[in-house]
Parts: sequence; structure tokens; C-alpha cells
Amino acid sequence: MRCFPWFCCLAALALCPALVATEPAPGSVPPVERGLDRRVSEVSFDGTFSEAVGRVRDLADATVIVDWPALDAAGVQRTDTVALEINNVTVAGLLDRILTGVEPTGIRLGWHAADDAIHISTRAGLLSRIRVPAAATTARSTGPAGEAPPARTDAADRSAKRPQLHVKGVPLADVIALLREVSGVNFHVNWRSLEVVGVTRDTPVSIEARNISIATALDLITERVSSGGDTFSRIYWVIDDGIVRIATGRALNATPLRTQTYDIGHLLMVIPDFEAPRFDLDALSGEDDDDDEDGDLWGERDEEDEGESVADQKRRLRENLLKIVRNSIGREMWVEGGGRGSVRLIRNRLVVSQTLLGFKLLSETTRLR
Repeated sequence: MRCFPWFCCLAALALCPALVATEPAPGSVPPVERGLDRRVSEVSFDGTFSEAVGRVRDLADATVIVDWPALDAAGVQRTDTVALEINNVTVAGLLDRILTGVEPTGIRLGWHAADDAIHISTRAGLLSRIRVPAAATTARSTGPAGEAPPARTDAADRSAKRPQLHVKGVPLADVIALLREVSGVNFHVNWRSLEVVGVTRDTPVSIEARNISIATALDLITERVSSGGDTFSRIYWVIDDGIVRIATGRALNATPLRTQTYDIGHLLMVIPDFEAPRFDLDALSGEDDDDDEDGDLWGERDEEDEGESVADQKRRLRENLLKIVRNSIGREMWVEGGGRGSVRLIRNRLVVSQTLLGFKLLSETTRLR
């Protein structure tokens, strides 16, 4: 994140009088949320994404933590251009507009206020970082009807304050409602597809885990309610257009094809095998050598052969990479095996067209995100 000295911030504000923030009345709202609720009368901005994030940080008077590795993997760069002309907006609304302006096709960005900081990442990245608070999960825990809660000890009180997911026999629909409430993310459950494999809104869920993220909680829940069948009968969760979708593999595989590109230039680098220099003692001593008329001290190498060798290595590397991607999720997911997906290499970019199920399986078995 790019940081500006205080005098640069003052100079920037002086040069841009159209940017004015008003402070809401103080209350019990956490400082970071008060900063996000500040209303800006007018914004005129033209700069880089990194500078735009810095402007949000200054207006909110809060720490901003950007998950740059996740954004870089999604194709969002610090130097991406952001141009805005907007009036009467909160800092939170301004941040939404900034993120929308740099979002790549098919990937949604988002932010989350927690731990006295504003966290910016992809929606998938945020779900991996947002923790399940103890208060919310405790309120959803259930026990035998009419049974009084057990007496709490000091140790139990301390334990309850830790992030945890503790549900016993809670209907699946209620657990999903809890995660929706905690994360602030929209959920859509394809109940019809789940019913085909015997899972309903009332299917009981029992999980006890500590210090887990929303993403991990979803992994545990879908694993517990899956019947353990084949790829198409299992239940998965995916993020599609900013919405968490829960459905069977068969339903997710029926979705329209999406296309994503991945910069994999670092995986396609070939380091040539250089031949070690050959030191000719006869040439050094000045003696003639019938086999080496020009008396070169160093062994010669056929550059044409070397170029062909490197080209062959690159070709095999590209072929092997495509084979690894196809085999990682099963050939039945690709056109060659009767599926719908395709994968090809265009220069240093891997271009993948797959269903939501295909991309979910790729994220589980490879480092492609």
C-alpha cells in the first residue's frame, strides 16, 4: 500500500478543494465504522488504484489492509487507473465504487471492517479471513428441549469469547442463515438439487470447531451433508458474481461456461542447459592441433541445435502443463472426455472455459484461483 507523508496529504487536499468530508456525531459505533459512514460532499479523482485506496484510508482515518497477492492473482494491479466524479457519498460507498471500477470480468472484489481495520480482497479471499464470532454461534446452538443451560465457569466464559462454530443438530437452513448474517454476503441455496441427493432444509448439522473462517465453516458443512457419492452428487459452495451458491456438483456443472485467464509465465520458463567451457591446453601452449584449426580455447557449441533443444523443452512443458490441468479434475470435465470445458495456452496465459463445478474443482486441486 502506498503511504503519503502528512504534508503530501495536506497538499493534495489543498489542490483538490472539491473533496470535503463531514464527521458524523460520535456514538458507540466503532471508529472504523464511523469513518466508513462519513459523508463526502464531492469527489473528483483520477489516479491509480493504490492511490485511491490511500484516499479512502485518509477519509476514513482508519487502517486499510489490502490483500495484494489475492488481487494480483485476480488480475488487479496497484497501477490500475481509477477515475471518479461523484457527489454526496459515504466513504463506504466511495470504496464500493472504486472496487467496482477495477474488478476484472468474473471476479468480484469486496471489503470488510474488522479488528479496527478495513480489509480489501476478492470475495473468496474475504470469506477465508472473516472469522465466525462466538456470540453468533452460541446463540444458534441447541440442546435437548426444556433443558437448562449448564452453569458456566470462568474457563467456559473465556472459551466462548474465541471464534468458534458450535452447533448440534441445527437445521441446515438455520446454519446457512447464521453464516449469511455473520458474513454479510448473499447466499443462494439450490434446494431442489440438494433434495435429489436426500438433503433438505431440515437436515441436521452438528459441528464443533474453533477459530475458523466462513470459508472453512462452509467446507465443513458441505462435507458433512454430502452423501459421499461421486463428483456430481457431492455438495459444493462457490462464489459467483459475489453470491455464495450452494448446490450439487451436477447442478453447478449445468451452469453456463465461464472463461478465466491466468498469467503463468513463471511456470513456462525454460533454463537452457549450458555446456561447461572446455579448456584446451594444447591451444594455450601454442601447439598446433589438427582437430582444432582455429585454436579456440573454449569448446564451441552448435547454436542452432541449442535453439531447437530449448524450443522442444518449451513445447513439452506446455503440453505437460495442459495435461496436468485436464487430469487434475478428471478428463470427463473437458470436451475431449465428453464434458464441456476447454483449456488452451495463448502465449504465457492459460485460458480456461469451465462450468462453476469445473472452476471449483480446479481451485481445490491446483493453485489456479
